Amino acid sequence: MTPAERCAIIGLLTELKPDKTLEVGYRFGGCTAHLTNWSGEVHSVDVDPAVLKAAERWPNVIPHHCDSKNAMKLFREKGESFDFAVIDGDHSRRGAAADLVLAIPICKVIIVHDTMNPTCRQGYMDALVDFKGFYNLNFVLNSGIWGGLGIVVPDLT
Repeated sequence: MTPAERCAIIGLLTELKPDKTLEVGYRFGGCTAHLTNWSGEVHSVDVDPAVLKAAERWPNVIPHHCDSKNAMKLFREKGESFDFAVIDGDHSRRGAAADLVLAIPICKVIIVHDTMNPTCRQGYMDALVDFKGFYNLNFVLNSGIWGGLGIVVPDLT
């Protein structure tokens, strides 16, 4: 993530002080490091087994080594909900849409990454076609084809 993207996420975290955070897409844990500093509990989801090491680095991380579809199904079955989420997992159009659609019912504030990438952006737009809450896919812009943050708030009440 760019410095502007990190600052935006940290700013939101310091303001929201989430008890529970969802991270879809662990990769190397760059965003995870910030999420753990400002969240009570972080559920990190990734198909890469590297996500399992997150709990060794940060005691408040609960890693989920699976795809987001299975993780979201598990969360729904358990009645889990999240105060904050960062979606940066599947970068295909269908995958980005699915990640956001699955997060909307269980998350209060959602950040989507790579909104400058045409494929990801179209996926997010697909997910938001009939969406009734607030969103801004230009929350943080980036000059390249990767990066950029969008914000989605399902319920403003």
